[in-house]
Amino acid sequence: MERILDLIYEAAGQQDLWPAVLTAIADLTGSEGGILFGQSVAAEQVYFDFNGRLNQQCNQAYQERHMQNAWSEAMEDKPIGQVVLSDEVVPLRESKNRSSTTRSSDLKASDTTR
Repeated sequence: MERILDLIYEAAGQQDLWPAVLTAIADLTGSEGGILFGQSVAAEQVYFDFNGRLNQQCNQAYQERHMQNAWSEAMEDKPIGQVVLSDEVVPLRESKNRSSTTRSSDLKASDTTR
C-alpha cells in the first residue's frame, strides 16, 4: 500500500506520470490497467483522463456515451476518498455500457474513488 501511495503522490505533482503510475498500480494489484477521469457528472464533462494500459477506444466510448451510469450516480453521495468496488453498486454483467467500455479490456471488476 505504501508503494501505491508513493506513486499517487508522485503523479499528483506531475500529470504526465499518470499513465505509467496507473500501469504500475495495476501491476501491484494484479489488475489489467487503470483509468483516471476528472469529471463532472452533473455537467456531463470530462476535464482530464489518464489511461494506464487499457483500450483507448473504451475510454472514448465512456466519455461519449456512458458518463451517466449507475456507478457515477452511486458515487455522488460517497465521502471523498472512499473506494467503492463496482460490484457493490451493480454486478458487472453484460450490458451496453460493459460492451463498449470494458469488454475489449476483459475487466472482471473495477473500483471507483470519489
